[in-house]
Amino acid sequence: MTRTGYTIADVGGALSWASLRHFTENLDGDSRFFRETHPKEAEYLEWSEPQRVPWVLADIVDELRIIQYMFEAAHSKKGHKPKRPRPYKRPGVTDAALGEKRIGKEPIPATSFDGWWKAKGEAARRRKNHTPEE
Repeated sequence: MTRTGYTIADVGGALSWASLRHFTENLDGDSRFFRETHPKEAEYLEWSEPQRVPWVLADIVDELRIIQYMFEAAHSKKGHKPKRPRPYKRPGVTDAALGEKRIGKEPIPATSFDGWWKAKGEAARRRKNHTPEE
């Protein structure tokens, strides 16, 4: 009824009973009324819901990527391991929820890695021993 701008109070006045009947007979599968009056059809309609389709497609893409990964792993040279595929993005899901952990903004150059690693180790020891920074 919200699509038409009428309310149930308009029946018998601005909205005739015949118009209401015609409206309810022609509701599509995403309406609650249709699902209540056609339970067998509603069972199949949930697979075409706009919210579900992208998720099902993302699951299919993930499965195909895993199959491809397993094929490459089985047919690769000894000692060479292919890169494991990342999950396909889902609507409304962040990279963090998909298991993508990102630390920092850019990679650390190899020339400064040792200094960075030593500083991280010292910071961890201070936290463990509860000693204040100098």
